[in-house]
Amino acid sequence: MDSITKGQRNLLLFLLGIAILVVPIRFFAMSNFDDKKSIDNQRAERETYYNDLKAKDANRQQYIEETEQYTKDYENILAEFPSELYQDNTIMYLQNVKDKYKFNFPSVTMGEETLFYTLGSGAVGDVTVADNSTSSTSDTTDGTDSASGDVSLDDNTVA
Repeated sequence: MDSITKGQRNLLLFLLGIAILVVPIRFFAMSNFDDKKSIDNQRAERETYYNDLKAKDANRQQYIEETEQYTKDYENILAEFPSELYQDNTIMYLQNVKDKYKFNFPSVTMGEETLFYTLGSGAVGDVTVADNSTSSTSDTTDGTDSASGDVSLDDNTVA
């Protein structure tokens, strides 16, 4: 080290000291600052959510009573409607509309027969388990044919 002067040595030590300070801050502390910001954001979101839940908890009994009342009202309204809709009922309804109001239906297309679900009562009809891989599609249709086609109400025939 005889070729390096005292000033050059001090400059190298100064640069080494700066590097020792900058490298840990850059690679270790900066990631910790980012993590701290992320954690602070999560804390703020969760605190807002917690405060919202606390405000709702203050009115808990009111919400429970209103939910029960709405459920009863919904069930009462739902009970007014039939849970089983059949194509022959639909055809008779359309025929009655045609006769009573002198309204002409040139053709009516009926969709495929499907099971209708009423809340609380389960599906209407025979439903087979989907786990049975050996059953064919004809086994799951309740033994009835699902007719899809045009209905002409003028001569009461189903095509």
